Amino acid sequence: MSSFDENIAELRAITDDQVEEDIPTPIQHDPGFEPLIQRPPYRNPASAPPPETIAPSPAAPQAYSPAMAPLLFTLSTIYGATSVALGAFGAHGLKKRISDPARITNWSTAAQYQLIHSVALLATSLALPQRTARIPGALWVAGMTMFSGSIYLLVLDPVRFRALGPVTPLGGLCLIGGWVGLGIVGRRFVPLR
Repeated sequence: MSSFDENIAELRAITDDQVEEDIPTPIQHDPGFEPLIQRPPYRNPASAPPPETIAPSPAAPQAYSPAMAPLLFTLSTIYGATSVALGAFGAHGLKKRISDPARITNWSTAAQYQLIHSVALLATSLALPQRTARIPGALWVAGMTMFSGSIYLLVLDPVRFRALGPVTPLGGLCLIGGWVGLGIVGRRFVPLR
């Protein structure tokens, strides 16, 4: 028998009790001191029991599944892509047609708000169950459509679309309502200390 095989046989002969006896205990410097980090006792992997499976808590959010707001996920990607495209158009193509810098700034603001809320919608659709995500999600979709959409149209033709002026603040209220709604319905998914 080779020395390697002898070492393996010797290691297999060591029991868990022998290994645990060899581990030094933490030193206590004064009464009542408990070390913050204690090393768990070594266990021989060959004799270790199989790991226990831990069932997830029913209140804990699960990994993404089809029940986790696929419509909001799709809408978030559409709104995100259009916000990038419209932002690029505003930065490059719109400057050739509109000379008023305030209108260009309004366009950029609309694209920025649309992109921010698209990312929020994406995160909400992935992190929360469908029933929970639909309240803030619906408010954000309505808010992006009314707020950003009305600004885009007002920048393109302020005379023709002047009736949309009051729609912009309503869209802003929907965006705010989405954040408030997320705070209310999503509260049960945030671990409390």
